[in-house]
Amino acid sequence: MGRMHRGAIGWPGAGRGLWAATRGMLSRDLTRRLLRAQVMVLGAGLLCMVLAQALAQAQAPSVSKPLPHPNEVTVAGILVARFRVGAGGFTPEQRADKVVERIVAVFSREDLAKKPVEIRGKEKEPSLYVGDQLLVTITLADAAATKSTPMELARKWQSAFSQALAAGQPVPIKHPAK
Repeated sequence: MGRMHRGAIGWPGAGRGLWAATRGMLSRDLTRRLLRAQVMVLGAGLLCMVLAQALAQAQAPSVSKPLPHPNEVTVAGILVARFRVGAGGFTPEQRADKVVERIVAVFSREDLAKKPVEIRGKEKEPSLYVGDQLLVTITLADAAATKSTPMELARKWQSAFSQALAAGQPVPIKHPAK
């Protein structure tokens, strides 16, 4: 590339280079107008890029609350259970995973779609069921970790599961009769 002249913008044919290349073909005034047009087009392109990037960032969904921890179970954005202790040889995280599997089983069975969440079992170790599907068993350790009794925690989780399962149920689409 040739030597750049003082005042040249930085690409071949710009500024004095453009004038030198067009000497005798274009007037000095027309050359300046062409250069000004190039700069304006470049500036408009840069402005469009900045605006497009700002628009993309504005449209990106913002996370309003943190993602659940591995020991938490959420359905339709509703926190239904937080396991603070392990039980039955499972870590809190494994217990949460197992409950998620059971919730998926509830959603996949039409016969359970409208069944309520029920508390069954002993006072000291109640379990939550939907129909014949076990969701979770609340232990004494679970209750102690939340400073409540197993039955109080079962009622709390029952309410949360009921709300979440209702919110997470797919809405059936009725097709028009042919």
